[in-house]
Amino acid sequence: MSNRLSIFPYPYYVLTEDHPQISLPRNETHYILASNGVFIHKGSTDLQDKNSGLIESVTKVTGFQQSVNLPGLVPCETYANVRVTKFPHKLAVTCQRFFSRVLRELSGESEIQLYYSQDIREFRLECPQQQVSHGGVEYVRDLNGIFNTGNVKFARAGTIHSHCDFEAFHSGTDQDDEKHEDGLHITFGHVDKPDHGEPLSVVVSVVSNNHRFQMNPEHCIEGISFSSEKAEKGLWKKGNNTEKYYHLDSLSQDEEAEISRQVDEWMPRVSVATYQRNKRSNRNTSRSGWTDKFIGG
Repeated sequence: MSNRLSIFPYPYYVLTEDHPQISLPRNETHYILASNGVFIHKGSTDLQDKNSGLIESVTKVTGFQQSVNLPGLVPCETYANVRVTKFPHKLAVTCQRFFSRVLRELSGESEIQLYYSQDIREFRLECPQQQVSHGGVEYVRDLNGIFNTGNVKFARAGTIHSHCDFEAFHSGTDQDDEKHEDGLHITFGHVDKPDHGEPLSVVVSVVSNNHRFQMNPEHCIEGISFSSEKAEKGLWKKGNNTEKYYHLDSLSQDEEAEISRQVDEWMPRVSVATYQRNKRSNRNTSRSGWTDKFIGG
């Protein structure tokens, strides 16, 4: 049974052996009082969220003591589930081809925004206007986070960005940029390597309520396969984590031609930054009057 306190804007549950975590409702947002602190469960149908339905998570609430001194309490476990399909292989290749071309022509990182529709269970990609350098990318982010095409609603589901020709990892800048943007966040490194049949580096995380959960890329992205070639060949200068390297499966000539046309459309939105600094940031903007084009899975 749920309860309410004036300090909590949502109902709260007390976690005990008789009322374990598995018994709590999954489709609402509520607080959890446990022996190891106070937690918030973010429900998968919380209509106050712009990406409502995409994430279900349990994260610790900051500002409370580390433990709650009440008899009979049991610990709470944190987790995050993203209620989306795997990121489609074709879209992953589209992003890699775009990132590789930006690296080749402008020597810069680049960024793609991810949107998802639970109505039709499909991703869409948005390429925002962006300024790039080898150490960062600055782009325009829309404030609304939701758009409709016909009767189908898409909600912003995360980001995917490149680390040029060095290793994929979630940098301090990435973590700071993404801490308030719940969703799926993917980083591709060594983005030029698949053009030569070699693996790229990939890391994936889910962010919810300012907490980050590392994910297995093969569980999140279609059409990639683990590779140990990096350790065997010593291909790159930086990093030695062999668990980050993956091959992208090949596509048909028709699919590659479609991707090439999409990348051609995106390239005019990218320009060289006037600064040279390590930065990945977004500037908020409204989607009013927005007429972007999308590619789907």
